[in-house]
Amino acid sequence: MSANSVQTVSEMARQLEVTEGQSCGTDAANKKPSTVGVQPMTTENATESQLPKGYRKIQESDLKPSDVAAGEIGIDGGPVGYLANGDKVELVFRDGEPWLRLIRRNDNDIAKGLDELLDKFWWNHHQMWLEQIGSGEADLTPEQVLILAEARRHARALEHKYGKENLRLNDFQWGMLNGKLSALRWVRGNEWDEHLSGR
Repeated sequence: MSANSVQTVSEMARQLEVTEGQSCGTDAANKKPSTVGVQPMTTENATESQLPKGYRKIQESDLKPSDVAAGEIGIDGGPVGYLANGDKVELVFRDGEPWLRLIRRNDNDIAKGLDELLDKFWWNHHQMWLEQIGSGEADLTPEQVLILAEARRHARALEHKYGKENLRLNDFQWGMLNGKLSALRWVRGNEWDEHLSGR
């Protein structure tokens, strides 16, 4: 990316001039913010819990250089760029105050989320295997006895990390977990049905 496209969040803010009362929405013809059918958001004394989903106030840690795709405009009419942690964001103004709308989380956060889902997926599959062993449905070979011992140690480590109550899933939660896995693996380049084939 060229040097002239490296900007700070403050410089992004100066690019966007939105008068008080203007809100989200974009005029497709001129890429300027539109107020049609949208209520202005009041930011005075707002807390994080009161923010619209996907928005948050700018933090001091955000005010660092970030690569900005020159001329890229978000759905709310503001300039798009990247924070220091890699999050892709859009800078918008509400009542004269700058806010950030998260467009895409950074790769590290996506990887951490995927690892947690895979850990929970493995743990629940392990419990299914234990139930099959206990019921006599599954017989263990000598090699599998060694595998089972190692698997038990790994399961205990996951229980210590997440808490056993956060690992055991009902049928609905199991379906949700598989859907989340498919989505994150797709984002990482896998096809939709490849999430069972490993990390």
